[in-house]
Amino acid sequence: MTGNAVRCTLFSVCRILKEAGQYRNISVHFVRTGSHLTARGQNDSIQDMYTFLIAFIPMCIVIYAVSHPRYAWKSFIPAVVFGGLAATVQCSIKKFFIFSTHVWTSDVASNFLYLFLTNILLGLAIASIPYLIFSRDKWTFKAASAMPLWASYYAVYIPFTVITSQDNCHIFMLIGLPMLYAGMSTLCAWFLEAGATAASREKTGPAVMVFLLNAANLFVPPGVHALWFQSAGRIFLIVSVCYAALAAFPTVLGLIPGKISQ
Repeated sequence: MTGNAVRCTLFSVCRILKEAGQYRNISVHFVRTGSHLTARGQNDSIQDMYTFLIAFIPMCIVIYAVSHPRYAWKSFIPAVVFGGLAATVQCSIKKFFIFSTHVWTSDVASNFLYLFLTNILLGLAIASIPYLIFSRDKWTFKAASAMPLWASYYAVYIPFTVITSQDNCHIFMLIGLPMLYAGMSTLCAWFLEAGATAASREKTGPAVMVFLLNAANLFVPPGVHALWFQSAGRIFLIVSVCYAALAAFPTVLGLIPGKISQ
């Protein structure tokens, strides 16, 4: 069942990317004016990409939950609820009570810092702190719950930020961003669970290494996003696809908890 779901997901991604790149066949023209993509002719590809924006991260959560080797999928439901509610409250506050917008600059470092503080540090804190306060589970399970917790947060937050932004028709925003944050959430969960497992076995060296890798992993989405804003090159969409694919195969990297000490 999980294998079929993964294959269907990969097929859908390939089809959407193929449609998005066939400018002559579907009459969709990518016109870079500031940060906009304008579409002429048929709108099917744009609609597919909006569907992808909304559905991709929830689909990743389902695949992660049903394929986890240690815990049943039902055990991740509280994490999904906490993450989704946290993002809903935050987005509601931003929509109805905060009217100032961020001014993008030509400085990559400034844009990266803004994205890292708002999308990563603030977002993960809003989603994680209430869950950690109310959860009474072991740390290994809390680490495994990082993916459904954070991914459910981004399943609400990323579509909200994309739809309310000026770049809401750009292929990177519609496809690249959900891939980046789904990949980050998945890799973080595997890193944290592997590190917690190693720490419980008093494997200090591997635990420190994994937690450092996890910290570095947090810089990937805001870094790619900030660099994309400067050039809007297709290379950043390719990076997003490769990053999401990397997160889908943690066993290749030896990040399955229990194997790290071998």
